[in-house]
Amino acid sequence: MNRPIEKLNYNFELPLIQKEVEEILNQVPLDSDQQVMLSCRPNSSAPNTEGKGSIYDKQNKKYIFQQSEFTEFNPNFRGGYLEKLWKEFPFSIGRFRIAVLPRHRCYSLHMDREPRFHIAVFTHERSFILFEKDPQWYHIPADGFLYKMETCYFHTAMNAGFDKRVHLLFDSLESYPESLLGQKGRFD
Repeated sequence: MNRPIEKLNYNFELPLIQKEVEEILNQVPLDSDQQVMLSCRPNSSAPNTEGKGSIYDKQNKKYIFQQSEFTEFNPNFRGGYLEKLWKEFPFSIGRFRIAVLPRHRCYSLHMDREPRFHIAVFTHERSFILFEKDPQWYHIPADGFLYKMETCYFHTAMNAGFDKRVHLLFDSLESYPESLLGQKGRFD
Protein backbone atom coordinates (compact mmCIF):
# COMPACT_ATOMS: atom_id res chain seq x y z
CA MET A 1 0.00 0.00 0.00
CA ASN A 2 1.44 3.35 -1.04
CA ARG A 3 -0.91 5.69 0.75
CA PRO A 4 -3.12 5.07 3.79
CA ILE A 5 -5.89 7.29 2.35
CA GLU A 6 -7.20 6.77 -1.16
CA LYS A 7 -9.65 8.96 -3.07
CA LEU A 8 -12.18 6.65 -4.73
CA ASN A 9 -14.12 7.29 -7.91
CA TYR A 10 -17.45 7.72 -6.11
CA ASN A 11 -18.92 11.21 -5.88
CA PHE A 12 -22.01 12.20 -3.91
CA GLU A 13 -24.21 15.32 -3.73
CA LEU A 14 -22.26 17.32 -1.15
CA PRO A 15 -24.77 20.21 -0.82
CA LEU A 16 -27.55 17.71 -0.02
CA ILE A 17 -25.31 15.94 2.50
CA GLN A 18 -24.32 19.24 4.13
CA LYS A 19 -27.92 20.42 4.43
CA GLU A 20 -29.12 17.18 5.99
CA VAL A 21 -26.16 16.80 8.34
CA GLU A 22 -26.60 20.39 9.54
CA GLU A 23 -30.31 19.70 10.21
CA ILE A 24 -29.45 16.57 12.21
CA LEU A 25 -26.73 18.32 14.22
CA ASN A 26 -29.16 21.13 15.02
CA GLN A 27 -31.75 18.70 16.39
CA VAL A 28 -29.58 16.09 18.18
CA PRO A 29 -27.49 17.14 21.19
CA LEU A 30 -23.94 15.81 21.06
CA ASP A 31 -22.20 14.25 24.04
CA SER A 32 -18.47 13.74 24.60
CA ASP A 33 -18.17 11.29 21.67
CA GLN A 34 -19.45 14.00 19.28
CA GLN A 35 -21.13 11.40 17.05
CA VAL A 36 -24.62 10.65 15.77
CA MET A 37 -25.45 7.20 14.48
CA LEU A 38 -27.11 7.01 11.06
CA SER A 39 -27.30 3.22 10.98
CA CYS A 40 -28.59 1.13 13.85
CA ARG A 41 -29.36 -2.36 15.02
CA PRO A 42 -32.92 -3.64 14.49
CA ASN A 43 -35.31 -2.45 17.21
CA SER A 44 -32.65 -0.28 18.85
CA SER A 45 -33.97 1.71 21.80
CA ALA A 46 -31.24 4.32 21.26
CA PRO A 47 -30.69 4.58 17.49
CA ASN A 48 -28.92 7.97 17.68
CA THR A 49 -26.26 6.77 20.11
CA GLU A 50 -25.99 2.97 20.22
CA GLY A 51 -22.72 1.98 18.58
CA LYS A 52 -21.02 5.37 18.50
CA GLY A 53 -17.43 5.74 19.58
CA SER A 54 -15.49 2.58 20.28
CA ILE A 55 -17.39 -0.70 20.20
CA TYR A 56 -14.55 -2.49 21.99
CA ASP A 57 -14.73 -2.99 25.76
CA LYS A 58 -11.08 -2.69 26.83
CA GLN A 59 -11.76 -3.84 30.39
CA ASN A 60 -13.42 -7.12 29.33
CA LYS A 61 -11.38 -7.41 26.10
CA LYS A 62 -14.35 -8.05 23.84
CA TYR A 63 -16.50 -6.30 21.31
CA ILE A 64 -19.84 -4.98 22.55
CA PHE A 65 -21.35 -5.03 19.05
CA GLN A 66 -20.43 -6.50 15.69
CA GLN A 67 -20.38 -4.29 12.60
CA SER A 68 -22.76 -6.71 10.87
CA GLU A 69 -25.49 -5.90 13.43
CA PHE A 70 -25.97 -2.35 12.08
CA THR A 71 -28.38 -3.30 9.30
CA GLU A 72 -31.02 -0.57 9.46
CA PHE A 73 -31.08 3.14 8.77
CA ASN A 74 -31.86 5.24 11.84
CA PRO A 75 -35.68 5.69 11.85
CA ASN A 76 -35.28 9.24 13.20
CA PHE A 77 -33.64 10.37 9.95
CA ARG A 78 -35.43 8.35 7.26
CA GLY A 79 -36.56 9.77 3.96
CA GLY A 80 -33.61 11.98 3.06
CA TYR A 81 -30.50 11.90 0.93
CA LEU A 82 -28.40 10.22 3.64
CA GLU A 83 -30.72 7.21 3.64
CA LYS A 84 -30.47 7.02 -0.16
CA LEU A 85 -26.65 7.24 0.10
CA TRP A 86 -26.66 4.45 2.70
CA LYS A 87 -28.88 2.18 0.58
CA GLU A 88 -26.78 2.73 -2.56
CA PHE A 89 -23.37 2.64 -0.87
CA PRO A 90 -20.92 0.79 -3.14
CA PHE A 91 -19.33 -1.31 -0.36
CA SER A 92 -20.61 -3.58 2.43
CA ILE A 93 -20.72 -1.52 5.60
CA GLY A 94 -21.74 -1.78 9.23
CA ARG A 95 -21.83 1.40 11.27
CA PHE A 96 -22.57 4.68 9.48
CA ARG A 97 -22.32 7.86 11.50
CA ILE A 98 -21.69 11.58 11.64
CA ALA A 99 -18.45 12.39 13.46
CA VAL A 100 -17.76 15.91 14.65
CA LEU A 101 -14.26 16.95 15.66
CA PRO A 102 -14.57 20.32 17.44
CA ARG A 103 -12.00 23.07 16.92
CA HIS A 104 -8.65 22.68 18.69
CA ARG A 105 -9.17 18.94 19.35
CA CYS A 106 -7.43 15.67 18.55
CA TYR A 107 -8.52 12.03 18.85
CA SER A 108 -6.40 9.59 20.83
CA LEU A 109 -3.93 7.52 18.85
CA HIS A 110 -5.75 4.32 17.91
CA MET A 111 -6.23 1.66 15.27
CA ASP A 112 -9.36 -0.01 13.95
CA ARG A 113 -10.01 -3.60 12.97
CA GLU A 114 -11.63 -2.66 9.67
CA PRO A 115 -11.08 -0.02 6.97
CA ARG A 116 -13.09 3.18 7.16
CA PHE A 117 -14.66 5.18 4.38
CA HIS A 118 -14.98 8.96 4.77
CA ILE A 119 -16.90 11.76 3.15
CA ALA A 120 -15.80 15.15 4.45
CA VAL A 121 -18.91 17.25 5.04
CA PHE A 122 -17.44 20.39 6.61
CA THR A 123 -13.70 20.84 6.91
CA HIS A 124 -10.85 23.29 6.43
CA GLU A 125 -7.14 23.31 5.61
CA ARG A 126 -6.12 22.91 9.27
CA SER A 127 -7.82 19.56 9.72
CA PHE A 128 -5.55 16.54 9.34
CA ILE A 129 -5.25 12.79 9.70
CA LEU A 130 -1.88 11.56 10.93
CA PHE A 131 -0.36 8.08 11.10
CA GLU A 132 2.16 7.24 13.80
CA LYS A 133 5.04 6.19 11.55
CA ASP A 134 4.20 8.28 8.48
CA PRO A 135 5.68 11.79 8.31
CA GLN A 136 2.96 13.06 5.95
CA TRP A 137 -0.13 14.86 7.22
CA TYR A 138 -3.27 14.01 5.23
CA HIS A 139 -6.30 16.17 4.58
CA ILE A 140 -9.63 14.94 3.20
CA PRO A 141 -11.32 17.85 1.39
CA ALA A 142 -15.06 18.47 1.39
CA ASP A 143 -15.40 17.66 -2.32
CA GLY A 144 -18.20 15.05 -2.27
CA PHE A 145 -15.82 12.18 -3.01
CA LEU A 146 -15.52 9.00 -1.00
CA TYR A 147 -12.14 8.25 0.59
CA LYS A 148 -10.97 4.87 1.84
CA MET A 149 -8.72 4.96 4.88
CA GLU A 150 -6.51 2.08 5.99
CA THR A 151 -6.93 2.20 9.75
CA CYS A 152 -4.97 -0.89 10.84
CA TYR A 153 -2.08 1.44 11.68
CA PHE A 154 -2.06 3.75 14.66
CA HIS A 155 -3.60 7.04 13.57
CA THR A 156 -5.42 10.10 14.80
CA ALA A 157 -7.39 13.05 13.47
CA MET A 158 -6.54 16.57 14.47
CA ASN A 159 -8.50 19.78 14.12
CA ALA A 160 -6.08 22.66 14.54
CA GLY A 161 -8.50 25.23 13.15
CA PHE A 162 -11.21 27.52 14.45
CA ASP A 163 -14.19 25.68 12.92
CA LYS A 164 -15.56 22.19 13.53
CA ARG A 165 -14.66 19.34 11.20
CA VAL A 166 -17.53 17.00 10.26
CA HIS A 167 -17.15 13.71 8.40
CA LEU A 168 -19.48 10.88 7.50
CA LEU A 169 -17.84 7.61 8.60
CA PHE A 170 -18.67 4.24 7.13
CA ASP A 171 -17.16 1.13 8.74
CA SER A 172 -16.34 -1.68 6.34
CA LEU A 173 -17.63 -5.18 7.06
CA GLU A 174 -14.27 -6.53 5.93
CA SER A 175 -11.95 -6.92 8.94
CA TYR A 176 -8.19 -6.83 8.71
CA PRO A 177 -6.34 -10.11 9.35
CA GLU A 178 -5.04 -10.27 12.93
CA SER A 179 -1.48 -10.47 11.60
CA LEU A 180 -1.83 -7.00 10.08
CA LEU A 181 -3.27 -5.23 13.11
CA GLY A 182 -0.74 -3.22 15.00
CA GLN A 183 1.98 -3.18 12.37
CA LYS A 184 3.47 0.26 12.57
CA GLY A 185 5.45 0.39 9.34
CA ARG A 186 5.63 3.29 6.96
CA PHE A 187 3.51 3.42 3.85
CA ASP A 188 6.04 2.81 1.11
